[in-house]
Amino acid sequence: MQDGWTGVADGPLIRDRFVIIALLLTFFLGPIGVLYVSLPGGAVFIAAAIWIVIATFGIGVIALWPLAMAYASVKALREHRRFLFETSVQAPPSDTQASQAEVGR
Repeated sequence: MQDGWTGVADGPLIRDRFVIIALLLTFFLGPIGVLYVSLPGGAVFIAAAIWIVIATFGIGVIALWPLAMAYASVKALREHRRFLFETSVQAPPSDTQASQAEVGR
């Protein structure tokens, strides 16, 4: 669909996620950017960032930032593939495609 939303008959509304947006958000916002792809994952990363900042006086965030970027990109890729799978529809071949297939035989 054009707007990036789809409804599944038996399930919740699914939102498309883009890897480049997830990477940009986590690059600039760090663990807060993970909220784009996963609310629970974002909450875990934010809590971990707060704990690491307190425990290491901010130095540990250097390790957490790339982990947040990697997590967000993998999660966005999975959500995007799921969105594509859920929205894919196998259309019957048109008359021109059927006639071209017969010519090719």
